[in-house]
Amino acid sequence: GGSGGSGGSVIQMQTNRLTLDMTGIGGIEALAASKTRKLDIDHILAEGGVQLRDAKRLISAQRLYYNGATQTVTLEARPGRHVNIIQLDEPKPIRARRIIWDLKKDRLEIDQPGY
Repeated sequence: GGSGGSGGSVIQMQTNRLTLDMTGIGGIEALAASKTRKLDIDHILAEGGVQLRDAKRLISAQRLYYNGATQTVTLEARPGRHVNIIQLDEPKPIRARRIIWDLKKDRLEIDQPGY
């Protein structure tokens, strides 16, 4: 951790529902007793009103899925809607039904672009 596409920066998230899947924590008791700060997250699923913010962009989507093995974030919109990404250094937002964000490369792949 620490390095990677987001430059080790903090990513804030707001959502209606969040599910985390973690490896090797040995249950909530082991987690509470642990002095370890680093936890490996296998997957994150956020659904409903997903809002993300980091130092470079603001993102809104209906659904977010993070894959820890590939370090990718898949952002999806509701039918008839779009995922919106406002990059703070760009004048126009990116709109698409589905966007894949490669965190290692800090690269956005537009799938089903919006108009």
